[in-house]
Amino acid sequence: MIPTTASDRSVDKGSFRIADKLPGRLEAYSRARGILYGSVLGDSIGEPVEKLSLSQIRRKFGPAGIRGPIGCAPIESDSIMTVAVAEALVESGRSSLSTLMDSVARHFCANAFGDVCRRGSTRLAAGHSWQTSGDREAQGCGSTLRAGPIGFYFQNDERRLREVAHAIGICTHAHPSADAACIGLAYMVKLALDGVLPREYPRRAIRFLAGVTPEFSERMLLVERLARRPAEAAHISQIGQGHRGIEALSLALYFLIRHPASFGDAVCAAANNSGHSDAVASIAGTLAGAYNGVGGLPRPWFRALPLDDKRRLNRLGKFLTLTR
Repeated sequence: MIPTTASDRSVDKGSFRIADKLPGRLEAYSRARGILYGSVLGDSIGEPVEKLSLSQIRRKFGPAGIRGPIGCAPIESDSIMTVAVAEALVESGRSSLSTLMDSVARHFCANAFGDVCRRGSTRLAAGHSWQTSGDREAQGCGSTLRAGPIGFYFQNDERRLREVAHAIGICTHAHPSADAACIGLAYMVKLALDGVLPREYPRRAIRFLAGVTPEFSERMLLVERLARRPAEAAHISQIGQGHRGIEALSLALYFLIRHPASFGDAVCAAANNSGHSDAVASIAGTLAGAYNGVGGLPRPWFRALPLDDKRRLNRLGKFLTLTR
């Protein structure tokens, strides 16, 4: 069980405080950290191979492709917004939606990465409502990437989960496909925490997101169909490259269904594809972390995180657990 080194144990001592204050919450704390670490590590593993074809990845890293973080694995561009959402939830998750979105605006302005996120965050902070601050044509994966903590925080309140995921998503990415992907990831994290097998996620998510956009149902049925067949590289091209949020979520789910019990295999499979590797691997890490908990992380990956980032993520995981 990680962490194992003396320094890592000192970073992780918050788990013992949780055990003292809230017996029975250690598993939830493990899942919260799994979501956060999974997002960060997936982003870090996918970043060196983003925009490379699979053949180029294999030439650079060998036949198995990239198999873990290359050197240090800090919180980076695609995962920083996951951290921002988690911090806003800790601050105002139990407040009204308007108060929560005020917190979201503050944290997004301090952390926003990418043109669409920056524009939406700036408009939100300037006083635009979350209903109008987003780009109605934006279908990218920026809103999907950050939705994991919402599923954790509102695991036991599906109405609030959908309401908050919708608001936090469309405040920057307001296209229906991006909206569906953001709500979809939050809901799949909730399913993972509930112990639902990943192969059941497509049908359950279709029911939960009924009426958002027909494309979501089409994508989920495609993932379900392909995941039942022997694995083929051609499956990936059928799902997409992950530049759109709905594609990135579909790819990440496909890899989770293929490797439900192995955090490392799910994330590496997601990273070793000819597309938006860091986004797909970050989402796969979020899902795999929610399903397996932080104990499923390969130990060398855990040690690749900078000490300050581990402290930050552990602290966030603790307060997500204590305040939800």
